[in-house]
Amino acid sequence: ELFVDCIFLSVYIFLLIRIRTATESYFKSQFFTFFMITGVYNVISVVAYHFTTKFHYTETLWTVHLFKLCYALNAIGAAGSTVGKTYITIHRYCTLRDAAMVENV
Repeated sequence: ELFVDCIFLSVYIFLLIRIRTATESYFKSQFFTFFMITGVYNVISVVAYHFTTKFHYTETLWTVHLFKLCYALNAIGAAGSTVGKTYITIHRYCTLRDAAMVENV
């Protein structure tokens, strides 16, 4: 599970970097801005999830704080990703429902 997630995560990070560094104005649109933000939240969530589940925690104070931090980052990443994807879906729906868009198609 960790190996597959690392491969997909590295490819996803590469995709986000390529989109962010693209010079074409299409990739500077509002859709891709929220796509980038959602992608960053996804990366945070996946990394924090694996730290939370794979790390061996003991009763020492620093591991308890590390667990709480990773758990909070996972929750924040998942929530941010969900909100971003919802916004992207609503944005795409409004764009496709636009009269000018329908008439041009």
